[in-house]
Amino acid sequence: MRFFTLLLSLFCFSMIGIAQSPLLNAQEAKEKLAKKDISDAELKKRMLEKGYDLDNISPEQSADLQTVLEETIKEIETEKKESIISQPTESKEIVDKTSDSTEDEKISPVLTPVNKSAVSIYGQSAFRDKSLNVFQTGANVKPPNSYVLGPGDKLTVSIWGRSQAEFAFTINDEGFIKPTNMARIALKGQTLAQATELLRQRFAQYYIFDKEQFSLTISAARTITVNIFGEAENYGSYTISAINTALNALVVAGGPTDIGSLRNIKVINSRKTKTLDVYQFLSNPKIQFDFFLENNDVIHIPVSEKVVEIKGQVNRPLKYELTQNENLADLIKYAGNLKANASAQKLSIKRLVDGQKTIIDVDFTTAAGKAFKLQNGDEVEVRDSPGRLEYFTGINGAVEYPGEYALEKDMRISNLLKSGQLREDARLDLAFLDRQMPDGTSRLIRLDISSILEKEGSQADIKLEAKDRLTIFSKTRFTDQYNVSVAGAVRAAGSFAYSPDLRITDLINLAGGLTPTAMDFAYILRGKPNNPDAIEYVRVDLQKAINEPDAAANLTLEPQDRLNIMASTQFTDVSYVKVQGAVRNPGEYQYDSSLDMKNILTMAGGLKLGAASNQIDIYRLVFNKNESTKTIAATIEVDADLNVVSGESIALQPFDIIIVRNLPDFELQKTVTIEGEVKFPGTYALIDKNERILSLIQRAGGITEEAFLAGADLYRSQDNLGRVILELEKVMKNPNSRFNYIVKEQDVITIPKNKDLVTVNLSATLANELFPERFSTEKQVSVAYNEGKRAKWYLDEYTGGISKRVKARKRFITVDYPNGEFKRSKGFLFLRSTPLIKKGSVVHVGVKPPKPPKPKKGDKEEVDWNKAIANALALAASAFTVVILAGRVNQ
Repeated sequence: MRFFTLLLSLFCFSMIGIAQSPLLNAQEAKEKLAKKDISDAELKKRMLEKGYDLDNISPEQSADLQTVLEETIKEIETEKKESIISQPTESKEIVDKTSDSTEDEKISPVLTPVNKSAVSIYGQSAFRDKSLNVFQTGANVKPPNSYVLGPGDKLTVSIWGRSQAEFAFTINDEGFIKPTNMARIALKGQTLAQATELLRQRFAQYYIFDKEQFSLTISAARTITVNIFGEAENYGSYTISAINTALNALVVAGGPTDIGSLRNIKVINSRKTKTLDVYQFLSNPKIQFDFFLENNDVIHIPVSEKVVEIKGQVNRPLKYELTQNENLADLIKYAGNLKANASAQKLSIKRLVDGQKTIIDVDFTTAAGKAFKLQNGDEVEVRDSPGRLEYFTGINGAVEYPGEYALEKDMRISNLLKSGQLREDARLDLAFLDRQMPDGTSRLIRLDISSILEKEGSQADIKLEAKDRLTIFSKTRFTDQYNVSVAGAVRAAGSFAYSPDLRITDLINLAGGLTPTAMDFAYILRGKPNNPDAIEYVRVDLQKAINEPDAAANLTLEPQDRLNIMASTQFTDVSYVKVQGAVRNPGEYQYDSSLDMKNILTMAGGLKLGAASNQIDIYRLVFNKNESTKTIAATIEVDADLNVVSGESIALQPFDIIIVRNLPDFELQKTVTIEGEVKFPGTYALIDKNERILSLIQRAGGITEEAFLAGADLYRSQDNLGRVILELEKVMKNPNSRFNYIVKEQDVITIPKNKDLVTVNLSATLANELFPERFSTEKQVSVAYNEGKRAKWYLDEYTGGISKRVKARKRFITVDYPNGEFKRSKGFLFLRSTPLIKKGSVVHVGVKPPKPPKPKKGDKEEVDWNKAIANALALAASAFTVVILAGRVNQ
């Protein structure tokens, strides 16, 4: 009978959903979960934690299955979104984590916009290049004095001086705070500066302090919902901290689209509408503090009405959005003004008139030109000034002051030489004057500088013409520069200037002498003069060259020689012995013939506590000349002093690997903690790998008379599981209960004292409406437990029932049990029952969520009725077949 009821309820549920969406098969359901980045294994695990095995659903669980599935999927989605909160396209919620923040936290960015496209209009960069951020609140937040307070803001009042006190308040839903022994104070809608002055006056009536000995700070800003519509990259509703302004909120939505207005953004609330101009913010960032938001504020971005483009000689060529009363002068100002080389007399404006492009020339130096009215789509081009540098001459090369100089009347070469001032290395017998001819060609004139200097004004000292350039050559340009170098086993390897009489021992001395590793021979790498790419190798008897400096072995060096001193370390291999396993400092140790087993185990820190001293394996690489390598193994035993006591005595060799094994099944004690109402609470070591909860309670002397079994709690830190649902009453009655878990290391079991009260959350009940004097400041009430009663009885008896004014419903009644279990109302068709209450339970009433906005007519997806009816008939046929089979099984 229960199977038939389950089948019928699922069938009815499926029929109800037909008009909304096609039925899904198993594969489609998996694909839907995959789009939400949820695996079926992850969903099964989370449902199993809630007591639902998706592979074995009982008829009793079927009534809640759909609701629990939806809630679980939403929980997993929320957790994944919070873990990637820096991606606004995947999460629209920005969580205020003030309560978990540390004292060192300040206002910190938590979200930056995704740079979806390149900036095309001035002002978009504020939202696309991370120049603005969205903030979460942290401890010691100091928002500006213009910040507007509202319900949910957490405040800290500090008084020092003759009176010293500190208070924490949260502005309630009505906009008040209630200090002890003082009248309540309304703060909703006041700025931080206004609230500071008001609270200073109120507290001054009860405490003694100077004006500067009082402070009001916001310890945690409230969260608000902001609705962003219109031409936003990601429009929708967002939950953010109230510390953010409208500009920060726009960052979450990615800012305006390419056709969205930056100058006429509307910020709308229940009292007024304000216009936000991003250009004003860019010129004066302080105006953002005039746009703090309130809950459910609307930000609307209309389509921009007038966008013009400016190119050429301005400091910031780009597209700009102009208001209707702005002109060409305003555009030039936004573009960073004209460049120094801009031609202001003739600005070119391209405009589309009656489908044809026309060009308008504007003189920006006139008042009419500055006031010229632009139209949407205009393109303004600022040309370069035609002015060119003509009357100059220049000098470069071996002079102290190279560059260009003014061409004066009757100016000669000697005059230019005095301006440039010749350097000591300048050649005086050769220079060239580059002269530009009228036809655009160049002519080189050879000069003798010495004759010009001997007789200024002579025929050799020719007159200069416009654009003449004089080049003075340096003597070093015509001289080859050579070096020699030394490398290898010397103290200061490097390169040194070449000298014709430089010998090998001279170069070694220049390099600081030989190191102790130097060998008695070296090589000179010498390039061949007729082939620079070829190298000749000359072997040097280094010992003879040093001992007999006048001998032929002490060669005279040639230009570009490179001396390489060979080192003995180049001809030796460094080998190691490796120690692994149950030692305190495993690693590699450089091999030497003096290294034996005791020494290397000692350097490795000795054996660990769980090491098997009789199972130390040595693996050795055996290689013979021109033969393949092979590995051999041996096992030894050492005593407490690390001396070898059994096994073959083996001298270590290069590349040996020593592995110290662990004792079989060795592990230290594992402890668990049992707290509360047992006779001997405290920490216990596990005596069996599979020891269970009941065994642990018995070793703790059993439970006391005051033990509240229904509230027993198990916290498991292993694998970060956290709280585990425990029904200790069933464990005590039946050792084979599935709740008699195997205890794991660091588990904490808590058994509280008896609880005989039930707590009822007053939210969404009639208590505040029927008894305002009694419950206006209370959030919950605790009442006596009445055996056998359900949650609805407690709500009716002590709160007057649920409030339909806030759309509370019976099906939204839930109960938190003292052991961490959670249950909600169950129902079938029009029948519904609320959860049975146990001692220590907490009763909650939820409200009906707001309906989502209706889709536009153009966006509504048409229903394929033929497909829907076919799916319904197929499901009905399947259900009918199952019912017949079930009947046959019963017979």
